[in-house]
Parts: sequence; structure tokens; C-alpha cells
Amino acid sequence: MADVLRNKRNTWFQKRNHIALKKSEVTKKHILSAGVSRAAALGFEISDLADGYSYNGEPAVLVIDNGAEYYRLDGVDSTYAAIVDVARASVATYVDASGVRQTALSGVARDAHYIYNGLAWVRGGLLIEPTGATNLLLNTATLSTQNVTVGAGVHTLHFTGAGTVTLTGVATGTLVGVGATEVDREKLTFTATAGTLTVTVSGSVTAAQLETGAIDTSYVPSSGTAGVRLAEVCTVDPAKMPYNTDAVSIVLRAYVSYRDNDDAEEAILLRLQADADNFIKYALSTAGANEGAVVVTHRSNAVSAVVSSTSPGPLSPDNEVPIAIASSHVARA
Repeated sequence: MADVLRNKRNTWFQKRNHIALKKSEVTKKHILSAGVSRAAALGFEISDLADGYSYNGEPAVLVIDNGAEYYRLDGVDSTYAAIVDVARASVATYVDASGVRQTALSGVARDAHYIYNGLAWVRGGLLIEPTGATNLLLNTATLSTQNVTVGAGVHTLHFTGAGTVTLTGVATGTLVGVGATEVDREKLTFTATAGTLTVTVSGSVTAAQLETGAIDTSYVPSSGTAGVRLAEVCTVDPAKMPYNTDAVSIVLRAYVSYRDNDDAEEAILLRLQADADNFIKYALSTAGANEGAVVVTHRSNAVSAVVSSTSPGPLSPDNEVPIAIASSHVARA
């Protein structure tokens, strides 16, 4: 990517969770007339881009840096809420800097999300879960023994507390807790046949969750009915995006949590869209043999140019998978 990094005609769309663009760069005209020229995994430190918000002395007009809690709109210090729109029609939980679980109201971004790195809680940036989740257990704040109807397939059980959960019926297994905090959250992934799963609890089992898939997502509280967290999408209004008619380079750095559902668009990482026939999109594919293939699509006047990583892809399904992608888009003759 050295040629792209040194190309003064290109400025940067960064997401570390970062977005950084020069005001005169990237327009609907560009999206209408440009094509993908290259896409590659990128592993650079943000310090490579001077102060992190400029390149070759050209300051970014739009910045979204959840890691540093710094935001800039039209060259002026701003706030996350003033720049990004969050669509999620339910509450959702996250873990704060002290390792304490918090709840974000419907439509409120989880931009104060922290991840435990084995030594301490570190800022994880914006938490986006593009697929929803249902907690199949009931009354999960302090779990008691219960029967659960499950479908055939992979499921994941996770909880805090020092108690034990034993599974019998359409699946078997035992999960032993180690402590009451989020650092201590334990998980068990298993495959069930369709039918009744008996969940037997002994000791203290708190904030428990049973969900489909091989990934333990953010905790969804349940009471007398199954708790639900709906899918969320975060967008930036096109009117806030700076412009260019020649070329643009895009850099995305983030963490992504996803499952392998044999889906060509398992996760949409980035979309710059004028309409259905004109857009730039980053996606993760788990279709077929893919486990985490990166697919960059540039669609212009209903004609798509697509670049993808070699199957099965550089990533494997898990929680908080670090990802770095870059692509360069240039105007076509």
C-alpha cells in the first residue's frame, strides 16, 4: 500500500474506529464515476498519519475517533451524537471502563465500550452488533433451573458467577463459573438437536445468556419472556461527508464480532452509498468455504467492481476480531 499512502491526490477515510476525510474529497460524482483499483489488508499504526487526523499536512475535516473520544465535523470540534446516527430499536448492554455492565437506551450508541485485554479494561471504541440476538433463558439476572426449547444447531451459553450450569436433554455439557464480574464471564459452545434442553443450576449463576450461534454477544437481560436485542446500524449523513471527483482511499481499522452463518454479507463493515446503484461497501463473507473473507464492492451506474480476499479469508469467527482493510478508488476513463 506504499503507493496509496504516498499519493497526495488521495486523502483518508479512517476508522480505527476512525473516519478522517479532507473536505474537498469524496462525492456522489466520485461514487458514480469511480471503480475499485485495489484492496488489501493493511497493518499500520495511526501514528504513521502524522497527528492521526491529517496526511501530507492536509487536516481532516471529518473525524470519528472512538478510541480517543475525539470528534470533528467540518473542521470544528464536535460530538459523536452530532455526526453519527444510530438505528437500534431496543436497549443494549456494554461494559464500561470499570468493567461494570451498563445499558444503552434504544437508539443510543455504545461508544464507551471497553474490552478486557487480559490485564486491564481498554477502550474498544464503538460497539456495533449488526445482527440481533435472543436470550433463550428466562429470569436471567439470577438464573434458576429451567427447560428451554431450542432448535437444531450450534448454541452458546455464557454467564457470570461462581455457580455451575449442567445441560441435559437435546445437548449435554457443563459450564463452571469462576467469579461474579464481567472479567469472569465464562462460555460454552455446543451443538443441540431440536427439542427440550434442561438447564440445571447450582450455586450463583448471574447475567446468564443462551443464544444461537458460536459467538457470545453482549448480554441481553430476560425476565418472564425471552430478552431481545435488535440489530443496529450506524450511519453518517452524506451531507456531512467531504468530497473529491478524482480519487479516494479508504482505511478501516476496527474490531468485529461475527458468526459463520454461510452468508455472503455476514457483516457490513462500511457503506458509502448514494443509492442502490452507486455505492462503496466493505463486507465480510462466510458463504461456502469462506470463514471471514473481505469483500470490497464499488458499484457505479448499476455496474459492480468487486475485489475479495482468497477463501477462506484472513479472519475466523469470534468476538472482537481485529481487522484492518484498505482500498483505493479512482475515476474511470
